[in-house]
Amino acid sequence: MFRAWRHGVVTASAPWAEPNSGFRAIFEALVIDCLKEASTSAVSRLMGLSWNAIGGMMQRAV
Repeated sequence: MFRAWRHGVVTASAPWAEPNSGFRAIFEALVIDCLKEASTSAVSRLMGLSWNAIGGMMQRAV
């Protein structure tokens, strides 16, 4: 994301990021793999993520 004086804030999509996500696709895949083995609370602490962030990743993974 960058700010252009004439057009305001412009957001570009990146091939390594999921749409509507602030995370890389490979990181989201890692979080989903961790969720297969551990609870949401444990993954939240391990990855330093909020429950809302993890919930969004879970929704996109389905």
